[in-house]
Amino acid sequence: QFEVQVQAQPRLWCDGYAPGQAPFVGLEYQLQSAGELLALLSGARGLVMVQLHCGWDKELAQPVFNPFVTTLMARAAASPDLAITMSSIKGGMGLTALISARKGPWLPWAENMASFGAQAALVAGSPFYQMLIGRMLGYKEKNILGYVQAQTGAAPNPAVIAAVEAELRTISPKAPTLPWNASSRGSRKKIKQ
Repeated sequence: QFEVQVQAQPRLWCDGYAPGQAPFVGLEYQLQSAGELLALLSGARGLVMVQLHCGWDKELAQPVFNPFVTTLMARAAASPDLAITMSSIKGGMGLTALISARKGPWLPWAENMASFGAQAALVAGSPFYQMLIGRMLGYKEKNILGYVQAQTGAAPNPAVIAAVEAELRTISPKAPTLPWNASSRGSRKKIKQ
């Protein structure tokens, strides 16, 4: 039933938090990774992050044990159209699975995120990386900008935005297109970045 709900309305699991939106709590929090994975499996997202180990916060429940996550990760691992790239922090403090479509820019973006140790449960340290990760995850532009402003107290300046655009093109010249999989219904559309 949850899978049907995500397929019918995937935007909740694709767009990132809207400015001023409270983070998920309770059951919504527990289902967040599963919802994002289902959106990826249906083609509505091209890249998701799942925190597998969070060693810096012993109070945080490990998201990998939330409902449906291990089952959905197994489905992703079995798909020839998806790749799983691991991103770790030195010293074993954090481990995140970056699950991506092999098509388009998604896999190169996942590999780039792994190269700097991106973690699902950590806030990126600069407006550049906050925007870069938000773009790679396919979040709505207004949500990315709102997130950066909430984290830093200021909207990203035009130089940061231009640097993110240049970095995305350097990592992969391919434009992100959704749905990324041939089995998805509906027409393919380029994502506005």
